[in-house]
Amino acid sequence: MTYRIRKCRWQPGAAITLPTPWGPTVYVKRLPLDGVLRKHEEEHVRQIEKMGGLRYLATHVWARIITLDMYAKKHPIERAAYEAERA
Repeated sequence: MTYRIRKCRWQPGAAITLPTPWGPTVYVKRLPLDGVLRKHEEEHVRQIEKMGGLRYLATHVWARIITLDMYAKKHPIERAAYEAERA
């Protein structure tokens, strides 16, 4: 699993993982990316690798629409990442 980590001040949450032309990139508010947050975002990197970038983005947008929740914790794509935190 290969991914980039970039600091981004405009990031409203702690982190977001997005597909980019250079591979999955984790944008974080603060460095270093550690522990629980790293596990969560690495699960999203695995999802990008498995689903492909466009499908991943579409699934994330749809998850937020159908749950009416910015964090979409009840949707399977986010549930997997929150479960990865506990592993």
